[in-house]
Amino acid sequence: MEKRKSQRGSITLFVLIACMFFIIILLIINIGVINRNTNQEKKLEEISKAYEVNENDIDDTYKRVVDENQYATIGDVYEIVNQEISDLFPTDYIKPSVVNGVSYRNGGYVQIGNIVIVNMGVTINTSQLSLSTNNNNQTIIASGFPKPKGTIGISSYYTVTLSNGHSTQYNWTTINQNGELCLSTSVENKYTSGYGIRILGTYILKE
Repeated sequence: MEKRKSQRGSITLFVLIACMFFIIILLIINIGVINRNTNQEKKLEEISKAYEVNENDIDDTYKRVVDENQYATIGDVYEIVNQEISDLFPTDYIKPSVVNGVSYRNGGYVQIGNIVIVNMGVTINTSQLSLSTNNNNQTIIASGFPKPKGTIGISSYYTVTLSNGHSTQYNWTTINQNGELCLSTSVENKYTSGYGIRILGTYILKE
């Protein structure tokens, strides 16, 4: 009987020790989890403080960086681009040399890179210069143009007076490889002295 009581007491003690051991393990795990969460919260708080900046601080920082490094503003960029465009496109025409009997009125040509743009007005005194009506043997009316890649055709026209009013007459106009402006008119509605001839065209320079 006493032996049974002793065995029961041993079992009870063993169970009690096991339960306490299990509780201690749980407490250790719980303490570890709490410590880890606490450390994570501290790190998150530090990160939050490090990145906590208001709008005024951002503006002040931007202005300070710009002033110290002298960055170009949008206005500076626009000014530079406008200046570059102004330098690229000439504002004055180059006046070619006209032959006797041709009067220069306005315009001329401009050169942008290897491109030549012609916009020129002349009048012709037909008593001094007879205009050809043969497209294969044109009359030279001006020289001094940049030499093109081969003979090129450009546009020219003048206004003629007819019995029923005015009409626009187009000429056959070229700039040859010597940089000479040549023109021929049609047999019908011939050019009359004093009328302005407008010459327009674009061509590529000879390499």
